[in-house]
Amino acid sequence: GAYRAQDGYDVERGGGRVNGSKSYAFQSQLRFRPTDNIDLWVSGDYQKDDNRTGYTDPVADFGSGVIYRGAANDGNGFDRVVPRRNDLNRETREVWGVAGHIDLDFNAVKVSSITAYRSIDSLFNRDGDNTQFNIITGVQPVTYHQFSQELRLLSPTGGTFEWQVGGYYFKDQRRSSDANAIGPDFILTVNPGLAAFAPPLVPG
Repeated sequence: GAYRAQDGYDVERGGGRVNGSKSYAFQSQLRFRPTDNIDLWVSGDYQKDDNRTGYTDPVADFGSGVIYRGAANDGNGFDRVVPRRNDLNRETREVWGVAGHIDLDFNAVKVSSITAYRSIDSLFNRDGDNTQFNIITGVQPVTYHQFSQELRLLSPTGGTFEWQVGGYYFKDQRRSSDANAIGPDFILTVNPGLAAFAPPLVPG
């Protein structure tokens, strides 16, 4: 197994560290051989990631207008302090898979079968306006599943002629969507002069 955690290398104004990540994973394998003619392998793996992404521009890259007034320009482009946002840019992902491999030796012919299944589920949440204002937020879920089956017939080894015949089947499915929500602070993008009449800011 493995575990990795990073607090993040940027500091959010008025908050904690961002651009951090966490991940853990493990893998296992089991072999079962009840007789000399039967050999069975079963394996599985699992991984889960949690990444807070998307914070790339320091405060000094932002102007001092109405929209970004919460991220004042301090003249230092290397302090890696980023504007506060009302929503996290966050990606979570869960991946797992199982596989089975069996070899059967019937002397006159050998049979080998490999079956595998894998699943990936991810969810990306983003602050579309990159500010502490609740202007637009989005969410994008993605799921992916795949199944494969391989079957082989093999001749015994060491003879004058050796042969092999088989077949392979593969099927996968991917589904994704992208939804965006307009927040109450959207009025600021229509007319920044109406900022004084906008609803209260959503806490960052």
